[in-house]
Amino acid sequence: MDKNFAQTLKQLSRTAKKMCDSQEVKDSLHLAALCNNVNSMLITLANDREREIGVKVVFSKELLNVLLHFILNSEGDVQYAITLIQYFCFVEEYKEAVMATDAPGIMFGLLRVKDPTIQTAVLSFINLNFYSEPIKTEVRKERNLEKLVELLEGAECLWHYVVEILWKAIAKGPKEFGRTLCKLEVTKKLMALLERIASSKSLKKVKGLHRELELYNKLYKHCLLYTSD
Repeated sequence: MDKNFAQTLKQLSRTAKKMCDSQEVKDSLHLAALCNNVNSMLITLANDREREIGVKVVFSKELLNVLLHFILNSEGDVQYAITLIQYFCFVEEYKEAVMATDAPGIMFGLLRVKDPTIQTAVLSFINLNFYSEPIKTEVRKERNLEKLVELLEGAECLWHYVVEILWKAIAKGPKEFGRTLCKLEVTKKLMALLERIASSKSLKKVKGLHRELELYNKLYKHCLLYTSD
């Protein structure tokens, strides 16, 4: 085993134990910093195999519960905890453990937080785990759809995630889902978003904008199919 890799695993193990220590996690800022530290170590691992081993060193149901409690009760930087839970989902058995908790509902509840950094972490989690049944169930609840559609009027860093989630949901979803989106005036919000991009010099220069616009237009045209129902 590579010496640096072995050292990283030891550090991951020590940090995970600290996060489960009630004395260590009394300070939410400290827990956020520990989560960020773990995420930073995991992202620097050389490949998927090493990252999976790293996640296995870190994961425990106790730590998962600590993170969910932190997300629910903290006003701090919970995006680091959300990202760490996303890393857990990198391993299929841990993903099942995450989905068996209240995590899917908690994530959608966090979309109400008016912080683009936290909203981005949540939307990334929803998007990456979309095909897990608990996430699909949450997406199709009208109150959650309403939150997602509202974010099309939010910060530009959120748009891609929202449109991708809505596209995944509507492409193979029931007709009722498309009708609900139309009731929420998604086509009107998409058109406003497209006009906003067209009139902004800075947005026009965004890397990969062409692909983004293709996705936005695809969702817009698909939603139009339901307006005549």
